[in-house]
Amino acid sequence: MSPSRVRFSSILFWGGVWGSAEASLGYLLHLMPGMISGAFMFPIGLFCMTKAARQGQAGDVFGVALVAAAIKSVNLFLPHLTPVSTLHPMIAILLQSAFGYAFIQGLRRNVSPFLLVPAAVIGWRVAFVGIQLLSASIRGIDGGSFVLTALPKMAVGSLIDMGVIALWMAFAARQEEKPLVVRLSVSTLVVCLAIISQGTIALAG
Repeated sequence: MSPSRVRFSSILFWGGVWGSAEASLGYLLHLMPGMISGAFMFPIGLFCMTKAARQGQAGDVFGVALVAAAIKSVNLFLPHLTPVSTLHPMIAILLQSAFGYAFIQGLRRNVSPFLLVPAAVIGWRVAFVGIQLLSASIRGIDGGSFVLTALPKMAVGSLIDMGVIALWMAFAARQEEKPLVVRLSVSTLVVCLAIISQGTIALAG
């Protein structure tokens, strides 16, 4: 398999894994209490982006995020869901790819993880709260009350995500990971299953 084909397969595969997680675990987490809903998803996305970048280039994280966001966009065609409830997670995925890219580039430049992990976790959440605040103001929602609600959730979610990422990095440092060659057929299957599961869960909800 040519290097470009391996990269493309890797982007499809890890984007499908991330999209599947958003379709299943992400949906279930949003049913949880407000303080932890939305937590855990950035570590999963960062893991997928890191794996894809390891098999290709750091810029592949944006392709992975586009695949995951495209899977999430299936919800736009479901009548019982509002566009905002689908667009916000899609925007979050794209924001996470930007901070994931910075995280990976930082690791390659030997920047301390003690700086990178909080910067990536808090950075994307602050940027996302800003976008949510803009969206709230457009929809006529009071910005002050929105921020007061969002900040505690952001703080708790950030602590959870930093803990998960720290555990993952500690575990990864203890073992030598072998490169994974993902076949195109498997990658395509993962993407198809992710789209199907996303639509099924949304319809069931």
